[in-house]
Amino acid sequence: MTKKSTLKNLTCIISFLLIFSFIIPLANAQSSKFADVEKSHWAKPYIEKMALKSVILGKGAGIFAPEDKVTRYESVIMLVRILGHTDISSNKEIPDTFKGADKVPEWAQREIAVGVEEGIITGEDLVDFKGSEPAKRYEVAVFAVRALGLEEEAKNIKNIDLDFKDISKIPLAYRSYVQIAVEKGIITGFEDETFRPMESISRAQAATLFSRVDSILNRLTSKEEKGTLVEINTYDLPAITIKKDDGTLKNISVNNSTLIYKDWKETTLNDLKLGEYVIAILSSVGSYAEYIEIHDKEEQIPSVSTHTVTGTIKQVDRPTRFIILTLSSGAEMPYKIADRALIVLDNRVVDLDSLVFGQKTTVEINKDTGEIVSLKAEGVAKGLEGKVYSIFFGGGGFDSIITIKDEKGNVETHKISDNVVVMKDGKSSLLENVRNADYVVLDIKDSKVVKIMAESAEKTIRGYIDDISYITEHPEITIRLPDGRKEVCPIDNDVDITRNNRSAKLSDIKKGDKVSAVLTYGKATEIEADSVNRNLEGTIEGFRLDDDLSIMILTTDNTRETFIISPDARIRIDGEYKDIEDISLGMRGYYVDVRVESDVVIRMNIETKKAEAEIRGTVKHFNTDAMIIVVETELNIDGKKQTIDRVVFYDNDTLFVEGRDTVRPRQLDRYLEVGDTITIFGEYQVDGTFLAELGKW
Repeated sequence: MTKKSTLKNLTCIISFLLIFSFIIPLANAQSSKFADVEKSHWAKPYIEKMALKSVILGKGAGIFAPEDKVTRYESVIMLVRILGHTDISSNKEIPDTFKGADKVPEWAQREIAVGVEEGIITGEDLVDFKGSEPAKRYEVAVFAVRALGLEEEAKNIKNIDLDFKDISKIPLAYRSYVQIAVEKGIITGFEDETFRPMESISRAQAATLFSRVDSILNRLTSKEEKGTLVEINTYDLPAITIKKDDGTLKNISVNNSTLIYKDWKETTLNDLKLGEYVIAILSSVGSYAEYIEIHDKEEQIPSVSTHTVTGTIKQVDRPTRFIILTLSSGAEMPYKIADRALIVLDNRVVDLDSLVFGQKTTVEINKDTGEIVSLKAEGVAKGLEGKVYSIFFGGGGFDSIITIKDEKGNVETHKISDNVVVMKDGKSSLLENVRNADYVVLDIKDSKVVKIMAESAEKTIRGYIDDISYITEHPEITIRLPDGRKEVCPIDNDVDITRNNRSAKLSDIKKGDKVSAVLTYGKATEIEADSVNRNLEGTIEGFRLDDDLSIMILTTDNTRETFIISPDARIRIDGEYKDIEDISLGMRGYYVDVRVESDVVIRMNIETKKAEAEIRGTVKHFNTDAMIIVVETELNIDGKKQTIDRVVFYDNDTLFVEGRDTVRPRQLDRYLEVGDTITIFGEYQVDGTFLAELGKW
């Protein structure tokens, strides 16, 4: 046999052995990790899961001791691990608020320190913790509720709704904690309808209870993969493929030692069905699954038939528990949140008060009732607004800190993110430009301010009055700024107004006035206005009668403007003084020159003669039979450039010139083309039409 063939045969043998090791019947391959936890033990799935996550450890030599009692120290340690504190500094010290720190065993000191910081150990427990004593059932419920961040919710419960026959044995101060723990499915009563609050808790019971807390908090996920089962391979190299929640596919190898549970009962790979929901814990190197948990679909409390909806929160009505979601399609849909719905914000169980506008949300809706039974939201976290009470600019390892006071006088202090986005007075700005007394709107996420929208306590803006409105709660003026932007300014009730250096009322201010306004928290508290006088001439395009009589003029510089005619205006028509009532609304095409004071005509001279004018633009189309040319022109209308179509009439006396060549009107279609740039000189007729005398292109 050659060396080459020997190597080939050896490779085949190794490959066969590898495959054979994977295809041993999986029903017989799964063996318990702990010798004293039988396959039939009711808590075996929970024990294995919590052991793999290093929440609860064995006693050594493959022993778990499921019936041993759990101490108060051990209860807190497990919850600290579930919160994700798996790598605590060796020099971590117990806070001074915890009395008797010197009595805490060395092996428990770091976790107890974190337990104090996380609020698991509070109140009377800080004075006399009694950590070595077995933990009572009600005490573990209290610790779990605190770990979930629900202590305030527990304290706010006024009416206790527990049906246990022995409710009187639960200390009064902690009944609300037990109620929340029961509602969240963390702990249950016994078949005889008792809770047995004073009984100690076994290690098996602790594994079960804390597995439920872990599922809610969802912090220990570094080795977890979750998703819907889309493929099962029981041949060759056994494996499953799941579709993760983000839509990606993940292939997970399964070997002899993989523990597989369906609805908390041991099963085999052959019994799995596509569409089931998978939670897998991978080995330390991620090469295969050590533990697989199967459910009909993603875990919910309680389990119901649901469908999933995603969207963004638009409104939350807490008294009725209704929420309005804006869906990806733009539609707005209302839903009611069930009384016992699981609400999770940024992987932490919260109450309804934590939901705010703008949070991206995925909800599970009960198909039978139409109510939301599970809601997962991503923070905007919190919005806050008020006046800056104080601000500290950090540096050198110190966080920047802002304190604000809202309209009710409540004061809140928050750290500021290093990457905070700052807008001040409508422009991008720096944190250092935020000042005491500025009005701010804060976006807070993960306990830090990530965005600040600031308005100066006082600022001055200058421009021209573009509009005055009285239809809102507070009258408003719109000011056109030098850069063309417009700013709408509500008028303060105690506003101080002057016009042309004299004390004035709001009604004295006119559109077009030059203005300087002092804004205090966005409201105009001082207004200095000056009338702006100018002379204009052009052609009358028409009149409009609303509350006032207005005239529309096409000026000689090709600008269309509209002015109110003052009732006291001096008006002359063909040299004779007239009253405003003498103006015919049908006048069009006449020459007019006016004197305007802040967009109000105070003098007007009209001559009922043809007005000479010039039209420049691009030929849009023309009709030689009708003898018209439509010219697309650019006009300034109320300060904005706009494109309009102007109809030009011509007759046999009209002269057309292309370059240096003269074109007769009847030959126009041979020379003029759509798109040509043309200049037309002519007159407005008394009916408002424009008759061309000369056209050049």
